[in-house]
Amino acid sequence: MSLKSTIEDRILTGADKAANATNTPAIFDVAQILQTLYGFKPIVIPGLPAAPANTNEFIIDTSKLPKRRVRTNQGSPIYGLQDMIGRQVFLPLTIVANGVDYDFPFTVIGIKCKKILIETPMIERSASVIEEIGVDAYRISVKGFLVDPLNDFPDNQLYKLKEMFECKTTVKIKSALVDIFLGGNDQVVISNLDVPEKPKVIGVRDFSFELIQDGVLDLYAVK
Repeated sequence: MSLKSTIEDRILTGADKAANATNTPAIFDVAQILQTLYGFKPIVIPGLPAAPANTNEFIIDTSKLPKRRVRTNQGSPIYGLQDMIGRQVFLPLTIVANGVDYDFPFTVIGIKCKKILIETPMIERSASVIEEIGVDAYRISVKGFLVDPLNDFPDNQLYKLKEMFECKTTVKIKSALVDIFLGGNDQVVISNLDVPEKPKVIGVRDFSFELIQDGVLDLYAVK
């Protein structure tokens, strides 16, 4: 079996195959999705109307849906270049460091942020007065993997990952998901990089790194 067939069999699920077929409804097992993502299945609620044969499935008739969107409401592209088996990559990530584009098609992205609050306890009161004085910088976590198309050691891709991390200036991030939260400010700083041990694996290496939003401040606007 070729590498392309192996990857396609592992990545392309039954729902994807159904959705890719012409005028074929895509079937999603909601209970199985919840089990995979969160480790539990929904309980059966008595009193609901009788469902079709499989109560854990719902069907989307793709023939009646509008055309697939290719951009977010903010105008950012949702899909990138094609991957090694010819499919468009969903939510690709690009880091621009020192004028060089570093593309990461196989990634998942998480975003965290917290408000800066001051809590003042009140005498003989059970509650506190909470004052919001600002919002902390957005922190972005990226997890992904590098794949060599010939199942060889991906040393060239690892070197580019190292080169990107060692950039001593702010970098720019391009992602449809991140653009929603950062708005027009796409400048971030790479804070750390992790390439964990992967014994007895040749052509695939996973990695993770974190980025912190670099604020662009106008001191003249502060009164």
